[in-house]
Amino acid sequence: MSKSSPLPPFTPKMLENLRKAANDGDVETQYRLGMFYLNGTGDDKNLEEAEKFFRLAAKQGDEKAQFGLLSLGSRYETGKEVVENLPKAVELYREVADQGNAWAQANLGFCYDTGKGVEKNPAEAARFYQLAADQGDARAQYNLGLFYLNERNGVWKDTTKGILLVCQAANQGFTIAKSLLNLGGRDRGKLDIDKKYKNNSKLNKSEIIEIITAMSEGSRIKNKNSKLIGEIVEISLKKTTPEEMMTLKDLNEIQEILAEKGGGNSESYRMIEGFKKKMIEGSKQKGEPSTSPAITAIINPVQENSSHKENPLHSGGGRK
Repeated sequence: MSKSSPLPPFTPKMLENLRKAANDGDVETQYRLGMFYLNGTGDDKNLEEAEKFFRLAAKQGDEKAQFGLLSLGSRYETGKEVVENLPKAVELYREVADQGNAWAQANLGFCYDTGKGVEKNPAEAARFYQLAADQGDARAQYNLGLFYLNERNGVWKDTTKGILLVCQAANQGFTIAKSLLNLGGRDRGKLDIDKKYKNNSKLNKSEIIEIITAMSEGSRIKNKNSKLIGEIVEISLKKTTPEEMMTLKDLNEIQEILAEKGGGNSESYRMIEGFKKKMIEGSKQKGEPSTSPAITAIINPVQENSSHKENPLHSGGGRK
């Protein structure tokens, strides 16, 4: 959240006029008064009044006022310049989260994740992380990624989905995510993929390229990440509908990105070369052109059956 410039002092008459305009619904004045009471000194500092005017503006969709409420919530969470009040912080985060603010959704997810100001609820934490991650919030992407990697309550284990989320956070410069991918850490072993596990998501070409980009340290892909990329491609080739299936062209583009990242002779590059050969052979056997996406019978595809579980985070359910 960006810091706002300090507001000039108001004379009593100016303050009276501003309050009248704010109470008449002027959203900019509502925000200005919220900042005035939030950052004021002496008698001018009044957090209750700040909350009141921020709420009025936020309800009209003012994004600056939403962040004003978040700033206020943060003070209640940390006890900065106010008595710590975690339930109050959660109340403010929830109000702004319900207005669609990704930062608030990530904050609320963290509260449910850690039990800060609210009873721990991993399923609710995952739900709010997902809402924020869908809007590109890096903190939410990383935390939700760990949920998938660790099979936390509320989501089934899904290593490929977890890796993708961590990579999306890393590509935004989120330091912890970059460290997990390229340096290690206690969760690094969670990135190993069990290819027999049926709940691993099948990713598309763009998502795989996001992973390659994140797993490239500088201009090169580390050996420990190379095989992992190849395994993700292998899983993702097991699409179940023609619309989802990757083509030979898609694999060529993935290889081009690998080569650009210094992985032209990597294990993942060689694995994909093998997948391409099987794709071409399978198409020839069926009398199809090599560009055909119909590769259902290639690379021993997993057959969907009753043992496959729908992730409750996607289906709207929760894990008991």
